[in-house]
Amino acid sequence: MASRRRVGRVGEPISGGALYLRFLRAGKRAGLPRLRLHDLRHSFGTQAIRAFSIYEVQRVMCHRHITTTERYLHYVPDPGAAAKLSDLWG
Repeated sequence: MASRRRVGRVGEPISGGALYLRFLRAGKRAGLPRLRLHDLRHSFGTQAIRAFSIYEVQRVMCHRHITTTERYLHYVPDPGAAAKLSDLWG
């Protein structure tokens, strides 16, 4: 059996491994599919673009290049989408 990593006392830094194990256990208790911590960045970017411009999301996510931010955006709002679809069928 693998040894368990322990965290320090309250207020001390937590190791990356210990944080990840807590993350996995919390997800399992919540009945969620197994996720990577990095998946949270994708979720954040996808949700943030619904309310903010891509440049604001870029700044909040601390990306130097807009092309990096684009990789995280799995939804892009298009306010005119319904009208465009309606126009297709006149």
